Amino acid sequence: MWGSNRPANPTFADTSSSGTATTAAGPAFGDKKVGVGTSCLHVLVADTPDKRAEGLRHRDNLNGHDGMIFEFGQTMNHEKTRFTMSDVKFPLTIGFYNESGLRVDSADMTPCSGSDSTCPSYGAKDNFNSAIETPKGNCPTGR
Repeated sequence: MWGSNRPANPTFADTSSSGTATTAAGPAFGDKKVGVGTSCLHVLVADTPDKRAEGLRHRDNLNGHDGMIFEFGQTMNHEKTRFTMSDVKFPLTIGFYNESGLRVDSADMTPCSGSDSTCPSYGAKDNFNSAIETPKGNCPTGR
């Protein structure tokens, strides 16, 4: 998603997967490089319901990655699609991006040791197509 030039159809800087990463009990995640604004991020890819549900839970760190991209393949309703920090061990910032690669919203998120139903949930103020979680304060604007 190159947000700086606002293309009608944003593309990834490198769409080939360079490997996989696993959690102790979770799914294997591919990784890729994604251009957002003037930043190029090396991110884990959550592109299935199981991978999106697992996200960055149960990890002590990002193991050399800049974050995780949640790819939905469609526009998501901002009122229905929420994220929690249940079992996430470090603070994150989440950026929500539209189909043109522009950031529509962001939120700082705090770790929570509870369940999805007891932890705070975070969402966007507008519909979005993808979301990127990075260590707190490191989310690119996409402009």
